[in-house]
Amino acid sequence: MNDDSTLAHGGKRTSALLSVFPARARQTLAQRFLPEPCNERVLARVHTEQFRIISRYAGAMMLVNVWNACIIVSAMGGDARQPYAQLWAAVMCVYASVLITFRWLISPANAGQGEAISAVRKTTVHAFALGMIWSLVPGYFFPDGTHTSQLIMICISAGMMGGGAFAFASIPSAAATFSGLIFLGTLYGLWQSGSSVALSISIMMVAYYVALMRGSWVFSSQIRTQTIENYENELASRTDTLTRLPNRAVFMSEAEAAFERYRRMKEVFAILYLDMDNFKQVNDKYGHLGLKHQVQRLN
Repeated sequence: MNDDSTLAHGGKRTSALLSVFPARARQTLAQRFLPEPCNERVLARVHTEQFRIISRYAGAMMLVNVWNACIIVSAMGGDARQPYAQLWAAVMCVYASVLITFRWLISPANAGQGEAISAVRKTTVHAFALGMIWSLVPGYFFPDGTHTSQLIMICISAGMMGGGAFAFASIPSAAATFSGLIFLGTLYGLWQSGSSVALSISIMMVAYYVALMRGSWVFSSQIRTQTIENYENELASRTDTLTRLPNRAVFMSEAEAAFERYRRMKEVFAILYLDMDNFKQVNDKYGHLGLKHQVQRLN
């Protein structure tokens, strides 16, 4: 199954799901959630841009993970569960170090569509792992902590939700996974603690999570739209308007690259020269549209 048919298949399934809504709501949802059909090169560019943004913050994000883990351990000083907190922090630090060392949050440059999609999935898996680790803070350590440690844990959990949503914003699935797991752990810890303010804080956390996911989705959509527009503009500047074939600028660029490969690696190449005459006669007889149709048959 090719890329276009895969996208069309997914679009049909999404359309079927949206069919249960009223016409106006269905139109609004379709505009937001049905992806524009893209070819392999455009999708690869979108994914590359997504990873370029994540790569920009990956190092700082892992340092924040380590720093906050140390704060959690310090806040639990004297607590019976501090040894478990130290073990948790060690796991967090090792995992963060591995992510940076092996560049698992960075996609290869100029990756193809298959490689880029695989990298998106791997990033979501790593976001899931990080989210699971952080969900233990409010879910396991919070209920029996002191008031001071509980305040620190709830603040850090909220901060990690926001920071993760920001760092993974270009890939909504990763942002939703990371922040969602911390969100669920926080709700569980609040209700297990039996605090009198559990309900009010839970309502605020729900609103906070929804706002984060909304921002992530909007940011990702803007990246996709901007990348597609840039690609279309670049393609238009490199395409002859009449024949829709690569123009002179593309030929000169490719020729220079071919000569350079020949000089460095002795890679041979050939140039085919095709001369087309009588453009004026065809245009006079069939008009501009007829000429355009005949010329575009070269494609």
